[in-house]
Amino acid sequence: MNGSDAQIADGGGSVSTAGFRNKGVELEIAAVPFTNVTVRAAAGWQDAKYRAGSTVRAQQAACAAELAAGLIAGAPGADDAPSCGTGIVTAAGDIADPVRAPKWALSAGAAWDIWLPPVSGSIVTPSVDVSYRSAMETGAANASLFTGSVTGIGGTVYPANPYGGGFITGSRSKAQLLVNAGIALRTDDNFWRVSLECENCLNETTVDAALGNVSWLNTPRVWMIRARRQF
Repeated sequence: MNGSDAQIADGGGSVSTAGFRNKGVELEIAAVPFTNVTVRAAAGWQDAKYRAGSTVRAQQAACAAELAAGLIAGAPGADDAPSCGTGIVTAAGDIADPVRAPKWALSAGAAWDIWLPPVSGSIVTPSVDVSYRSAMETGAANASLFTGSVTGIGGTVYPANPYGGGFITGSRSKAQLLVNAGIALRTDDNFWRVSLECENCLNETTVDAALGNVSWLNTPRVWMIRARRQF
């Protein structure tokens, strides 16, 4: 996929980039290997990149000059490098990775309809779904804070830095493995159904969205009991 004059959300507004290119492949499979057993799987790979126009290139040049002068992306006051860590230019002056575009996405699931003794007219269905995605960025400029101090031109020592180290907060979202599972009981006429389900059963924590250096986390493990009557 190719695009031109892309609008990228950046905090309260948007910025323009000369283009966007994404290439990839996706495969989906569904099968019934045994009676009353269904399985499904999907795999996807993509390579997404922004295409920088003259405006962004000029911003990169300004960022490089600011960094060479000892300024720091996102620092307060006179220590700030205003051309870095904004739009689609990272704190280090590179072109940012597109938002929510992991290289890999994999998923698999299975469900098994177990018929209880025929006189009961009831079916029990255990199910499980597993999904994985590789690491990705959630903020337009890929702005994050990392462990390790950095010193401004005025001598101020900041306890964290925007360039690299152990992740603290911000745009970076680590690789994620999610497991959802459940067990349902329904009548064979589908009039009644009750289920016990969990989402994010392993209670994985990762970044779902970011605004500046502030991270919003994914939904933690949730248990649900559902009941449905069809009329």
